[in-house]
Amino acid sequence: MALKDDFKVTLECPGCAKKITRSVRQLEGQRELKCPGCGARIDVRQKQPGSIGASLDKLDNALRKLGAKQRR
Repeated sequence: MALKDDFKVTLECPGCAKKITRSVRQLEGQRELKCPGCGARIDVRQKQPGSIGASLDKLDNALRKLGAKQRR
């Protein structure tokens, strides 16, 4: 779905506070992201409320519903 390429997510590294921007498509298949600044590993699939993993799941569900409505 092309919308996943359009939506950008900005994360902040917990190690050095560097801002890292990726598309939803880039993040959806990854379990972790390596900070280009300090090399810290950021878990993008954790499912705690407010985490990037939980947010990606919500976005994916919303996009699926939108796609189903468009096909009707």
